[in-house]
Amino acid sequence: NKIMIAVVEIAWYLSVLMEIRLWPQKRIPYFVEQESVGLEFVEEAVFVCVAAAACAAGERESVSGESYSFLETDDSVAMILSDGVGSGESAARDSGRIVDLAERILDAGLGPDMAMLFLNGMAGAEGDENRMATLDLCRIDLYRGECETVKAGGAAGFIKRSDRVEKIQSRQLPLGMSASEDISEKKWQLNSGDLVILVSDGVVQNWPCGDGEYLLEQKIASLNVSSPVDLANLILRYAIRQCGGKIRDDMTVLVTGIWKNEEREIEDIE
Repeated sequence: NKIMIAVVEIAWYLSVLMEIRLWPQKRIPYFVEQESVGLEFVEEAVFVCVAAAACAAGERESVSGESYSFLETDDSVAMILSDGVGSGESAARDSGRIVDLAERILDAGLGPDMAMLFLNGMAGAEGDENRMATLDLCRIDLYRGECETVKAGGAAGFIKRSDRVEKIQSRQLPLGMSASEDISEKKWQLNSGDLVILVSDGVVQNWPCGDGEYLLEQKIASLNVSSPVDLANLILRYAIRQCGGKIRDDMTVLVTGIWKNEEREIEDIE
């Protein structure tokens, strides 16, 4: 008879033995049998996260020209948002390629700044202005609560805290249009309950009442919402209302919230 044991059960025993809460690293088997196998365990993250997206394609297009991704690793979660030049399927292919490459670079262990340098250089070497794209990269360290952001064009992002809203912005141009020395990474210290928000240009453009970024910042500050899903949907609906109900450009809203992992203490599992 084969003897099988779940890897999570091994993690539980090790956690009690070592008095720290451990968790199996990703991409390892769920069960192990009698054969020798190497397993890796990591200390459970200090923070947990919830991510959400709300999107709307331009009213003249059947597909959005914007692409996004949430990339989760053992120690972080990354938000990736790209807007291709133009709209429709052509823009979707360009932005999708950028997001896919960004995922691969981050998953290989490089930081957002290195990913941006590589993609900016690649776009510059191609030299096709009709295929330029914006790129927002944001990676949140779930152990330290540190948020790294880097931008190439696109609208400002926001960090919604309990008492204020901070703007994430950059003067850098879309990929391929800036020198490598212009790429700068910013770091933010997040606290439990903070929400990080990325939006595409379409969310803050075509507002007849004024500066869309400023007005959206004021709206986010006024909302008493802690759910990333609710906040993403509220922002999208609010932006559409400001445009008179007309979606002239693609709209994408990404929201990630982090909270202190209350189950991390070893006493909870003994």
